[in-house]
Amino acid sequence: MPPDGPPESYLQWNDAIGSKIFRPEMAGRATFLYVDERLIESIGGSGCIPTFVQATLEGPPWAKPGAGLCQKALQTLAGWRGRGLALPPYLAFLALFVLAVGVAGDFPAHAYYKRLWKLLGREDAEGTPPSFDRMLTLWDDLEVWSNRDRGGDLGVFSVRFAGNWIHVGLPKAQAILTEHERRDLTKIFVAATLDPTDTPNDLELAASIRRHGAGILRHSTLELLKDPDADPDFYSILLDIINTELEEWDGEWFDAGDEKTQSVARLCMRVDNVSKRAIVRLRVASSADFPQDGLTLTDDDDNHTGTTYECEEHLPGWSSPLRSRESEELNGAALDWRRTRGFVDLRTHWRVRFPARRVRIFVSGLPLQLPGLVEVWRLPRDVPFTVAAHDDVVPHLRAWNDSGEVALAEVPIIEGLPSRWRLYASPGAASDLHIRDHVPELALPSAARIKLVGGIKSSEGNSYFDFARPMVNVVGAGSNDQVWIGSAKLERGIDTDTLLLPKRLPLGEPITAEVRSEASVRRRLTFFLEDDPDWRQAQPSCFMNGLGTQLLTSIAEPDAGEGPWIAGALLTGAVCADTFPVFPQIPEHGHYFIVGRRVGEVVANPHLPIDLDWPAIWILDAKEGIVHFCGPGISASEPVAEATGDRQAVRLWREVVWNRRKRFAPLQNLKLSALWKRYLKVASVARG
Repeated sequence: MPPDGPPESYLQWNDAIGSKIFRPEMAGRATFLYVDERLIESIGGSGCIPTFVQATLEGPPWAKPGAGLCQKALQTLAGWRGRGLALPPYLAFLALFVLAVGVAGDFPAHAYYKRLWKLLGREDAEGTPPSFDRMLTLWDDLEVWSNRDRGGDLGVFSVRFAGNWIHVGLPKAQAILTEHERRDLTKIFVAATLDPTDTPNDLELAASIRRHGAGILRHSTLELLKDPDADPDFYSILLDIINTELEEWDGEWFDAGDEKTQSVARLCMRVDNVSKRAIVRLRVASSADFPQDGLTLTDDDDNHTGTTYECEEHLPGWSSPLRSRESEELNGAALDWRRTRGFVDLRTHWRVRFPARRVRIFVSGLPLQLPGLVEVWRLPRDVPFTVAAHDDVVPHLRAWNDSGEVALAEVPIIEGLPSRWRLYASPGAASDLHIRDHVPELALPSAARIKLVGGIKSSEGNSYFDFARPMVNVVGAGSNDQVWIGSAKLERGIDTDTLLLPKRLPLGEPITAEVRSEASVRRRLTFFLEDDPDWRQAQPSCFMNGLGTQLLTSIAEPDAGEGPWIAGALLTGAVCADTFPVFPQIPEHGHYFIVGRRVGEVVANPHLPIDLDWPAIWILDAKEGIVHFCGPGISASEPVAEATGDRQAVRLWREVVWNRRKRFAPLQNLKLSALWKRYLKVASVARG
């Protein structure tokens, strides 16, 4: 409960809920409106649910008395940006809809409206509340506010829905995973050796999360993953969320306070059909930046010879083929494909795993700019593929071929595959009914997924520069599914899931990408395109002296009598190479953090004038991705590991210094760069 007591009005409830969910430390991260009794009671105290419900039924002061619940929500939405509010005023209505998902009672699993009526104290009511089908406008506006208005600086909210009933599916989608569960998914990804560059199919992913999630995820979450038919809507959206979290993971994790990076090695194959030979090599795929000096890998167990292999970044996300120090490339066919092989770089703390498989799926490497065939962990639907299978699995492949769901043709190989392995090529699989129970590794996607790939973001939300547009990637769509961008239908190719955006799209307005099946929307996402920035500036907007103070002149260059000055790349006067950059001004956009020496000394977007109880050392410009030094000097700015403040302050200090470190450009001054690295070392082990 807040120190000043429980909320007394609708808007107080609204802002208290909003501040719990949309926070500076969530910048750039997927955010969900997860609301349960625990969150509401953390705001209003034990037993406050009826008080919250009554406040929501009353609505804000400008809502008309006597209007229904959803009508008041629409009235709350209308013109709210002109009221000078920090948070959208309709959050409490959406929170109420999400809270209803967890209402207990003797209801069928899909009976959402009965739960909502019970929460509202009207258990005798039936059907859909009036105007509930118009609540999508509130969810859409929240997405716009999060991404366009705030630029993702308080979290990135996306409209997700579970099932075909979008109006019910939206609140359901918010209630599937708690924030703690989402945060701890990384532990499961590490234990399961999952690859963020290419996620497995739904059956395999669910099995891996269930196997390694005991003690981390709630029992209800694990049960949901056990049976996809028990609640297919929840199952589908849960896997969609897990997939998204996995794809956004960079492979980094912590072990005893040390930062480590996990990546996966994949096979790359070239087949010579004339000589009937295959050449198989091993490459490392990683979402993390490769070390500048490359990787030096040795076996991390005692069952191998201890040969050292080397590689370096070849393409973004891909290494060169692993090779020995004698420059001989590792022969992938010499590995046991049914056993996991582990490598480690002791210098950089990288761990590379070559996971065990009894079947290995390959697709064309052309979209990845790699030669030949590239191993993937998920069988694409209706896309040509090649599969290598051990003899133990071949009978199941033949039965699958005989079923008519897929056409498999054996590729004769006399050299280049491990013993008792065969190679088959197919123009694509339309169904997995006769294979998924026997070889779940070959299961097709159970639901369509849509995401954006490539492009350059203009903020931490889903906004992109128009000159560097993303592409639309659709996975698991059936042959009858259609991809739409606004009112334009995209033509899908037969060998790729990645589509280009139409040429003419609105700027600064929500753009919706949808996967449609007949009249229903299976998946959707919203993004924005922004005007190209004006990179050129005719003249400096201001001049600064050596202390970071803005000089009075703003157009002409300062007089020589004013001493050394700097304006962007323009510099005059005697300047020593060891001097520090000029002290920064407070960013006018308001998306920044001020960080002190001690763990926990941090403040987000403080009001001016700034009055701190501790000396400011760094200004972290979250919008521009720049670290500014503002301390009194190196010796007086050394980090102090001893924590100060409450646990929330300690967590925020670690969040902005350590978790967001890759969002800030490297410091060019060598002394300041070394100092910043010492802060990173302290932040990596800070615990709140």
